[in-house]
Amino acid sequence: MAPPAVASTTEVKHTVGEGGAHGGGRGHGGHGHGHGEEGKAGDPAKPVVIVEPGPTGSDKLDGKGPRVTIVAARWYEKVIHSLVEACSEELLDKGVAEKDLECVEVAGAFELPFAAARVIECSGSQRPDTVICIGCFVKDATMACELMGPAVATGIMKLNVDTDVPVICGLLCCESESQAHACTTEQTSRGGGGGTKCNHGVSWAQSALEMAHLKRCLTAKRAEHSMVRGI
Repeated sequence: MAPPAVASTTEVKHTVGEGGAHGGGRGHGGHGHGHGEEGKAGDPAKPVVIVEPGPTGSDKLDGKGPRVTIVAARWYEKVIHSLVEACSEELLDKGVAEKDLECVEVAGAFELPFAAARVIECSGSQRPDTVICIGCFVKDATMACELMGPAVATGIMKLNVDTDVPVICGLLCCESESQAHACTTEQTSRGGGGGTKCNHGVSWAQSALEMAHLKRCLTAKRAEHSMVRGI
């Protein structure tokens, strides 16, 4: 079923506050696409996490300091809500301050690159260190998934090339709504050799923090190199 038309284009709001970001499905997410795993069209792709979800220590995923903006589409609202909630919770668990976490809502996934670009243009304390775009396409008769999905992914990729702010592509392109929901289902298994599975939003949060860490390291290295050359 295609998503309904949405009257408003964008709405900006803070979703993290007292009790705002916690309590959602955790998840294990990979970059972007909900296509079949190991040739099975009905299964979501295996997500990738760097460390176990939750308050697990890691130099690469130190959330103290980075400002993070989540840009989320409203199409397939239940799926998106779960992804955003899990992503926000993981960012907070890794040390991101509530004041440094913001969510911008747009009508649909096609608007994600525009909103992300405008967020990156902000100056001073309003400019994020990393952006996470979250949206969902499901194949149907409108061909929106096939036509818009690649365009949105290309737009997000272009932001990574043209700006100095890493933008995470949290875009699901799924065969069905049930497959999209499978990417948000809480399936956390800790200990006992069972491994950890979780909502895709967790992976996107970890990727954002890793890229923010990489940006800081490269910036520091470039500054050090400039000082050495200036001596």
